[in-house]
Amino acid sequence: MSDTPKLEATVKKAVDEKPEEVQVTPPPPKRKPGRPIGYKAKPKATKAPSVKAANIRAAHVVVAMATGCPELAIDDSEAALLETAINDFIAAYPELAEISPKVAATFTLLTTAVIVYAPRLLKISARASKRAKPKLVNNDATAAH
Repeated sequence: MSDTPKLEATVKKAVDEKPEEVQVTPPPPKRKPGRPIGYKAKPKATKAPSVKAANIRAAHVVVAMATGCPELAIDDSEAALLETAINDFIAAYPELAEISPKVAATFTLLTTAVIVYAPRLLKISARASKRAKPKLVNNDATAAH
C-alpha cells in the first residue's frame, strides 16, 4: 500500500509537468453546392437509331434524280423491306446505341438536309445546264460558203 501513494504522486507529477497532448483535427470544410471538382458527367447514351421507310424511299428518289437513273427509285414495299432489314441490323449491334447524342443529332441533321435540298439543287442544276448548252452550228452549211 505504500507504493500506491508514490505511484499517484508520480502520475500527478507527470501530468502536471507535461500535459497530455491531444490532437484536435479541425472539422472538414463545408462542401459547396454543386458537383465535386473534377467531376465529369458521362454522356447519356441514346437509344439505337432507327430508320423509317419514308426516309429510305426519299433517299433513293434523290439518288435516282442525281444520277439520272430512274430505276434507282424504289416503291413503298421495297422501302418497307429495307426498313426492316436495316433496323434488324441496328438491333444486332448494340454498340450503335453508344453513339453520343451530338453525333446522332449531327447525322440526322445532315441526312435530313440532303433529303430536303438535294432534289432542289438537282432541278436548279438541270435548268442551268439547259440554258448554258451551246447551239450547234451546221458545219456543212458554213463549209459550202
